[in-house]
Amino acid sequence: MPAATTDQALTRARATQTSPHDAQPIRADAPTPPIPAPATPDTFSQAPLSPGRWLLHSRVTVPAHRDQVFPFFQSPENLEQLTPPWLNFRIITPTPIPMRPGAIIDYRISLRGLPMRWRTLIESFDPPARFIDTQVRGPYRLWRHEHLFEPITLPDGRDATIITDRVEYALRWPANTGPLANLIHRRLVAPDLQRIFKFRSLRMRELFGSLR
Repeated sequence: MPAATTDQALTRARATQTSPHDAQPIRADAPTPPIPAPATPDTFSQAPLSPGRWLLHSRVTVPAHRDQVFPFFQSPENLEQLTPPWLNFRIITPTPIPMRPGAIIDYRISLRGLPMRWRTLIESFDPPARFIDTQVRGPYRLWRHEHLFEPITLPDGRDATIITDRVEYALRWPANTGPLANLIHRRLVAPDLQRIFKFRSLRMRELFGSLR
């Protein structure tokens, strides 16, 4: 073999060799690794606002579009699905109930075995972003519940909604302020609300899915 031809063959052979440290080419048919969804940013807290007044804040993220989530919440008939059975929740107002500012909704509940009526006023209604209901008659001196619905996109491209409940509440006389109010809130009211909203969060995930 001529020398020039031998040199050319050696050059071609070296060009086709790769070391173990060389980067391997990516195959076009290689599967794309899944993008992990973030940890569920669910939160729950209760904090004093002023003497005798507290703020409850709950946030749950579900993998469903806001246009799917909000219609469920705007229907008062669905509230029973989000309420623990031990409250014996029942709607008294004839259904269907159109949601609008000024709408009145009457319920019946049983709190720690005591039956009572609850009347709600729809203070504000701004679909599909938020609405506010306020207790007109019931067990609290103040109950103002703001419902917020924020659309987001998860890192894997799925639609999701952050559902936030923000409740300002106060106890009734004679235990509305002072050490007695704090004691009743700590021993009775706060644990009951935590149980109620924990159940509510679990039901949301059952209805709309969970990120976990």
